[in-house]
Amino acid sequence: MESYPAQLGRYQLIGQLATGGMAEIHLARLAGEAGFEKTVVVKRLLPELVSSPAYVAMFLDEGKLVSRLDHPNICEVHELGRDGAEYFLAMPYLDGIPVTELISRPRDPDRISELRVAAGVIVQACAGLHHAHELRDADGSPAGLVHRDISPSNLFVTSAGVVKVLDFGVAKVRGAAETEAGTIKGKTQYMAPEQLLGETLDRRCDVFALGIVLYELATHQRLFKRASDNLSARAILEDAIPRADEADPAIPAA
Repeated sequence: MESYPAQLGRYQLIGQLATGGMAEIHLARLAGEAGFEKTVVVKRLLPELVSSPAYVAMFLDEGKLVSRLDHPNICEVHELGRDGAEYFLAMPYLDGIPVTELISRPRDPDRISELRVAAGVIVQACAGLHHAHELRDADGSPAGLVHRDISPSNLFVTSAGVVKVLDFGVAKVRGAAETEAGTIKGKTQYMAPEQLLGETLDRRCDVFALGIVLYELATHQRLFKRASDNLSARAILEDAIPRADEADPAIPAA
């Protein structure tokens, strides 16, 4: 159990925000001269994974990859660091809410305004992802970057109304070796059929996932949520996708 405050590199960890399958997210403070102080977020590789070369490589790849992306709709990384055996990423602290919270809210009686907000969220997310998808290598050739984990929890709306794409932890560029052969990465309910089948992926799998997020923002219903990941996968592969305007007649047909 982490005891706070705790020091990690030049950052003082002051609280835990979340824990995922590969890393912990901490609220942290960066102090400097003359009373300078800045609140940041630190993502730290889980202690039990620091001895795994595969997970360390994934974590380092995320930091190096995001450092190449510069767009207002992508959450940047300020630092990729190491303190002893621990690896971490330092990122800006974002004031706002994840898109999951917008979906879980009751429908707004003013449906037209709410649908405009939903469309605006997706437009901004598309802008950030397009920038990532268009990333080029030093020789000018397309990097072939695919996020692979677009979902409501990885889209964040700041208090200023700016949408940020988060967590490129399982992103992949063309030609990169798979970290774990045969492992499907991402959240099942937002995977394209090709991703579920372990096929070669391109940017279209991210577009598919964004389409699911748009459906859920508009209807406040989880499109492929089932009792298990296996059932969710079967629904994506086999079920007809219901029309959003059938789920909610207030949604325009086109």
